[in-house]
Formats: sequence, structure tokens, C-alpha cells
Amino acid sequence: MSFAAATIDDSALPGNYGVARTVTIEARADVYGHPFDGLEAYLTEQIGLAREDMLKPLIHRRLRQSVYDGVAVKELVTRAECFQEGEDLHHCIGGYAGALSYGKTVLLSLRSSEKLTSMWSSAEISLDDLARPVIRQHYGPCNSPACEAHQAVLKQVVDDLVVGELVARTRWLQRLSWLGYRVAPLVLRGRSFKRKAAEVVARFRPKPEPNFDPDVIQW
Repeated sequence: MSFAAATIDDSALPGNYGVARTVTIEARADVYGHPFDGLEAYLTEQIGLAREDMLKPLIHRRLRQSVYDGVAVKELVTRAECFQEGEDLHHCIGGYAGALSYGKTVLLSLRSSEKLTSMWSSAEISLDDLARPVIRQHYGPCNSPACEAHQAVLKQVVDDLVVGELVARTRWLQRLSWLGYRVAPLVLRGRSFKRKAAEVVARFRPKPEPNFDPDVIQW
């Protein structure tokens, strides 16, 4: 019975970020039925591909401001960031990473202390068909309630997400680069005014009369 062994560095795997660890893999040739020449190189290649996949952004970042009233806010856009957040706060936000690629979910990490974990929290915000953000959940470590300071800041973040999503969906605003984020709120106000004006006009517009007799309809 023959064995082959390969030693690889799995520091790119979830839970091992920044910590180099050596893993030795032994495999039986009679089980896998093929020679093991180059096994270590193959496994190292697969680890490299996994690292690239973990670090690849799944969605564009929509938040430009990173600090709100002393609270640092980071938008999580890679699997690595989501898994690390879940490991730091001991909750399941890492499981939501796959939802980012659909463009309807925003995952956030909020910090108001470098080491005091009670001042850490994570939030999930979903976007409806009109790109309006809705806070789905917001928890601290081990799914404890988020502190009041973070809850207040999250409302500001929601307003900025509306602007960021508009820029992401509007090509001419993207061409303006950073200036697009200054112009976007004016565009939103213009759309709001136009919508309200249309509602006022509709109130005074005469309602069309039916061109048939409703009494003859067999309900």
C-alpha cells in the first residue's frame, strides 16, 4: 500500500486569515487510483484559486464615507471580509456573502472601539426594486442588540446608500467620479419634486367617465 503526502499553506482559508499554518495531507494511492506526482503543486494551486475567490469583490462598494459621528463603517464586499466579520463577532453574517452577488443586499461592519467588542456590530440592509434600502437586521457580538450609537449611525448610512445606489445605476453620474456623489442628492430632490408635482396635478385632473353602463355588468 503506497502513500503520498503534500504540505501546503492554508492561510487563505476561512478562519485562518493572516495566520500561516502548515497542513500535511496524506492520500492512499490505492484509494484514489492515480499517481501523486505533483500533488503538492496541485493542492497549492487550488489554495491559490480559493484565495482569489475569497478576495474577489462580489459587488461594487456603494459607501464613500467611512466614519459617521465617530463610528467607522465598512461595507463588506468579499467572502473573506464576511467570514472574518462573522468570526470576530461570533455570528452568521458569513453565510450571507453569497447574497451580495445579486446586488440586493448590503452587509456592513460598524466599529466605535478598536478592542471593546461591545462597541462592534454588523448590519444587513436589503434593497427593494426601487433601490430603497431597508434595515433587515443589526446585531452586536453573539447576536446581542447593537449599541444605541450604532443604531443612530445606521440611519445616516441608509441615506448615503440611496445616493450610492443612484450613482451606481446612472452612467452619467459615474462619469463625474467623486462629483457624481455631490450631484446625486440634487437629482433625488428633483425626482421627489417631480413626483409630488405629478400627484398634485392628478388631484385636479378630471377622472375619465366609463364609456359603458356599469349596471349592466354581471358581477
